Amino acid sequence: MLRQLELNNGNCIGKRQCKEGSAMTQLTPEQDVFIDQVAGAIRHAGLRQPALLILDAGRPLTFIGGQLLWLLQPALSLLLPRKKISQMAQILEKPEGVLALVTRLETQDA
Repeated sequence: MLRQLELNNGNCIGKRQCKEGSAMTQLTPEQDVFIDQVAGAIRHAGLRQPALLILDAGRPLTFIGGQLLWLLQPALSLLLPRKKISQMAQILEKPEGVLALVTRLETQDA
């Protein structure tokens, strides 16, 4: 559903593929690998459907979520590596990063 919406708006879809005339930035190969890891961890935990629901419903707020991760990074670094926190914040700040995560969650078989 979200993927079709993005196709209609002419925004980026898939891993690094953008339609002509799109001003959106592309994801780096490192971000692609990280998105694959996050999608795999979500699937492994059995949270694929809840994650898709949250990402779809909260899509307008993902930038704020990324900023919140930057704000909480010092405290979260006690539980998770700083690099993973910053990578997730960067993904959430970019609409194409969120779309790539949603696309991976939709296409990967459980």
